[in-house]
Amino acid sequence: MCCQDDAGDEIIVRGRGGIVARTVTETHTSLVNGERKTVVTIKKYDKDGNMVEKVVKDGEADDESDDEVMTPRRPLQRTQTGNREYRTQKAGGSGNEDVDDFKREILATHNDYRAKHGVPALQWSNECEKNAQACADQCEARSRLQHSHHRESGQGQNAFMAMPAKTGAEACASWYSEIKQYNFGANRGSGTGHFTQVVWKDTTHMGAARSKSGHYIVGNYSPAGNLNQNQPSGNARNVQPLVR
Repeated sequence: MCCQDDAGDEIIVRGRGGIVARTVTETHTSLVNGERKTVVTIKKYDKDGNMVEKVVKDGEADDESDDEVMTPRRPLQRTQTGNREYRTQKAGGSGNEDVDDFKREILATHNDYRAKHGVPALQWSNECEKNAQACADQCEARSRLQHSHHRESGQGQNAFMAMPAKTGAEACASWYSEIKQYNFGANRGSGTGHFTQVVWKDTTHMGAARSKSGHYIVGNYSPAGNLNQNQPSGNARNVQPLVR
């Protein structure tokens, strides 16, 4: 067994009197029996340096589950998709990227990626947006990235968390980045559930939302993708290779 510890990302909140709060995110990766296991620990401290909250959750794992959530170890600084380039000139979150920009760009980014695979563009769904908002709000209330408000409606779902907040386009780019692990020859890939949902051919609609802080971004999809995630014959129809 071998392991690797990330030095951690630190967020410091300062007030007039100095530091008023501090959040440290640490990543620990272990290799057990040839499989990579990642644990993410988020520690929150008050102004006196006392730890007031500790959240430990599994990171991205090398298994066949399509119900994972993604927390990038390093927030993306620039994403290029097709002919469209997104830069972090203004951060995500309700105080920066406004709601209309958020909706427009996350949908456009999905459709840029889908065009690369020759599949039809998605249309916006207010019902998917409503359920995505409920999930994002629940994640923030619980300080934990998790899935909810999708199965009962027959919808698929991708979830994303980043501190500081990132844009909707960057969240989509993070999901799509799993293409590196997808084997188009075998029509499958471990830990690629976010990517396959973004480009799933039979999905026709999506809606997305973010929490009040902007740290949590959720996308819901209809019809749900990844229903045959572990069946290469099902993936062959819905996960098309790059056409350019």
